[in-house]
Order: sequence, then structure tokens, then C-alpha cells
Amino acid sequence: MPKPHALVALRRRYGLLAAKGNAQAMYNLGRMHERGEGGPEDAVEARRLYRLAAAQGHADAQFRLGVMHWHAEGGPEDCAETRRLFGLAAAQGNAHAQCFLGGMHDAGEGGPQDLVEARRLYGLAAAQGHARAQFHLGGMLANGEGGPEDCAEARRLFGLAAAQGDADAQGTLGAMHDDGEGGPQDLVEARRLYGLAAAQGHALAQFHLGGMLANGE
Repeated sequence: MPKPHALVALRRRYGLLAAKGNAQAMYNLGRMHERGEGGPEDAVEARRLYRLAAAQGHADAQFRLGVMHWHAEGGPEDCAETRRLFGLAAAQGNAHAQCFLGGMHDAGEGGPQDLVEARRLYGLAAAQGHARAQFHLGGMLANGEGGPEDCAEARRLFGLAAAQGDADAQGTLGAMHDDGEGGPQDLVEARRLYGLAAAQGHALAQFHLGGMLANGE
């Protein structure tokens, strides 16, 4: 983390570049205002800067602006606008936007529910290594939502997310190994995975791990 005086200088430098219309500087300065780096936190100014950068097609700014609309940060909540902004960023390959937009389609938030589109968007983000997208896509495949059921592929995706430390994926993959779902039963691996998730405070994994320990499984 840069020292405070360095952050002040960096914020000033981004401000000069942003004033000249540099979209990356606008985005970077917006992040500093959002986080309170190099000066006071200012969600309203962050939102304004993201809007300027987003209008130039800056995908990360489109995503962050969408998040601010979603959570009513620096202005009113507008889930429909969030969905639109995530769509713009997702179309440019932004994995976070693809995952979050998939979630909005999954839940019918900011527009109609569309499980097929949710599954497609999760797939795009998952292919880029996005752990939460891998977890959500695995869930849709395991439950046959938005397309055919495929427990073996779900197990693979949960494995990818679990390897990145996603506690939900570790717990769910542990259950698949515990039950022999999507592949062979492996109680040793189930216990290991439950342990990883439990260490992160995952309540259900803690419960299942407790059961395995109590029964010597």
C-alpha cells in the first residue's frame, strides 16, 4: 500500500489526467474517491467519475457504476440501470460483470428472470476463472437449471472454485464426495473439503465435519 503522501500525489495526478478526458484516469480517481484513498471518501464524486468513464466505454467503470446503482451508493438505487451497465461491461468480457449479470438474470432482478441467459453468463465468467461464477454455474448444472443436468461437470466446476478458496464450493464439493454425487464417493476428500470450508466459518460445512468426526468417517 503506498504511503499517504504518495496517495495524495497520485490522486492529484489522476485528477489532472481526468480533467483532460482520460477514461482510465477517471476510473482510477473514482476508485480512490470510493475508497477514501489520498483524500476523503466521496461516493457521489466516485459515481460521477465512473459515469464519465463508462460513457467512453470503460468496462471496469461500467461495472463499478452498476454496483453503485445497485447498492444506492452516491445516488439512488436503480437495478434496471445496473443490469444495463453490467450488460455493457459483460459484452466487453468483464468477468465480474458477467457473473453479477448472471446473478441478476438468475434472480429476476432489474428485469425478467432468464435461467438460460444466467447459465450462459456464468459460463463466460467461469471460463475466465471467476470462482463465484464457477460455483453458481455448478449449482445450475447440478440442479438442471437453465439447461440439462450434469453432475459430473458441476463437480468439476466446484473443484475449480474450491481450489481458489471459495467456501461455498468447498462445502458443496465436500457433500458431493460425501454422497458420491457426480463421481466416486470419497469420504477422506469430503472430510478435507468440509474442513477447508469450516475454517472459513461455513456453518453447514462445520455441521457436516462435526458429523464425520463424531462418527469416525
